Amino acid sequence: MEDLHALEKKALKTISEYSIFERGERVIVAVSGGPDSTALLLFLHSKASMLGIELAVFHLDHMLRGGESRQDALFVEEFASRLGIEFILERRDVGAAIKSGSSPEDVARRIRLDLLHECAKRVGAGKIALGHTADDQVETFLMRAFKGAGLDGLASMKAVSGKIVRPLIRVWRSEVEDYLKVKCVKPRYDSSNLDVTFLRNRIRGRIIPYLEGEFGPSFKETILREIEALSADRDYMTERTLEAFGRNASVSGDTVRISADSFMKEHEAIKRRILRDAWHHVAPDSPPLLWAHVRDILDKVFHGETGARVELPEGILVEREYNEVVFRKKEICVSPTSVFLDEPGSVEVPGTDAVIDASIVELDRIRIGKERNTEYVRKDTSFPLEIRPVKPGDSFRPLGAPGMKKVSQFLIDAKVPKSERKKVRILLSGGDIVWVVGMRLDERFKLEPGDKEALRLRVIPKKQYYSKRID
Repeated sequence: MEDLHALEKKALKTISEYSIFERGERVIVAVSGGPDSTALLLFLHSKASMLGIELAVFHLDHMLRGGESRQDALFVEEFASRLGIEFILERRDVGAAIKSGSSPEDVARRIRLDLLHECAKRVGAGKIALGHTADDQVETFLMRAFKGAGLDGLASMKAVSGKIVRPLIRVWRSEVEDYLKVKCVKPRYDSSNLDVTFLRNRIRGRIIPYLEGEFGPSFKETILREIEALSADRDYMTERTLEAFGRNASVSGDTVRISADSFMKEHEAIKRRILRDAWHHVAPDSPPLLWAHVRDILDKVFHGETGARVELPEGILVEREYNEVVFRKKEICVSPTSVFLDEPGSVEVPGTDAVIDASIVELDRIRIGKERNTEYVRKDTSFPLEIRPVKPGDSFRPLGAPGMKKVSQFLIDAKVPKSERKKVRILLSGGDIVWVVGMRLDERFKLEPGDKEALRLRVIPKKQYYSKRID
């Protein structure tokens, strides 16, 4: 029997325990050229036949270190060629994608993961193998402990997360370096790893050596055991949170709404996890929501009045809307746009998914009140009809009301959430509001006794409008 290196023993055990690969599967190996990913590629190449997998090598030239980055790409390409493995190179100017306040590490990580998933789909790969090690686990644990990332953050990285797999997750960096030495392979070293302005580098170069000096190298084993215990706790709490999320929250696209009353009855631990889950719905692939952000949401939004809000990273806004707390991406403000109907017919309404249709109908052939999003006004309502967003100062006389009222106040009284008010449209004739669309007619345009015909106004979803003929 082959005498296995410690790296191989641990990696094979991890692969077996988590059923990481399926026979006949294609695997993309992300290789930077550094020790960890180079060792991962060497190991998987040596065991590919035994595991029944086919490999391809992916490298991202992130263009952050000029000539060094180009040399990294060349090294990985030549290494893959020597092993007879397909090489896939992507180049992206990560520096140009970094916005003010963004972490270069987070931006680079996100771009790399996006490209890896695109590549895996393109070449039909079932798994994406990353070279994270036990040392990375310990470093990540300490980083997140300093930032306050909660149970999910402290449990750190999983051996299997969707298509992402980490066969070396229980292998120490010293074992990686020894493995490369035995194999007579000299990897590339990233000079930016010496830059202590990055938190991970400070932890790796200063905090961990200090802790090893104080408590001995076994302290890392203790943290790794703690991570594995926390991972089991995380899996259990994930199940409970999924149930609680279903009780309290609803998801529509990239917006999450949480019922404030029911949410506040949950256990504190579940509350925090619901908020972190909501965050990941609207900002997928982002780092865990920090403790300080969770505290702000609970203190300022859930205990605040309607309109209370907190702005999070990634352009995410959390806002109180009456009895709901809403997570959404901040909208880009656009100037109000008007569209006109010069005669009976239909027109698309910019900024919505709706069409407004206006047509003359005989009243004895219809049943008023039976059609949703439909209203009837006097036939002599003059064209052109204007449809536009609400502007400051807009007023109308709500049907049944004794006098004029500002549309803004009407929307507040109707408990329309602030974020939804900008979506409201009004329909005007001769400068007067005829209809706060979908909500209330103006008293001045209502039908009169004896009217035999009317102008019918309808709001029709675009999908429905274009899928069948409108009568």
